[in-house]
Amino acid sequence: MRNYKYETIFHIAGKNNALESLQWIVGRHVFIDHMIKRDFEGNSPLHSAAKAGSLEILRWYCQHVTKGFLEI
Repeated sequence: MRNYKYETIFHIAGKNNALESLQWIVGRHVFIDHMIKRDFEGNSPLHSAAKAGSLEILRWYCQHVTKGFLEI
């Protein structure tokens, strides 16, 4: 599901440093297909979190994505 800017829940959480909300919705698993989706500007959820300075979200993404994602 995406909003009018093609952002997923991962983009929105990264922009707003909403770690607790993301954890409640998603649980402990983040899959590669969620992390490679781009918004209308071409940003992945990692880009959105980094641009917003959401270090907790970035750390959580890197700890909970599948190992194959970090190799990409």
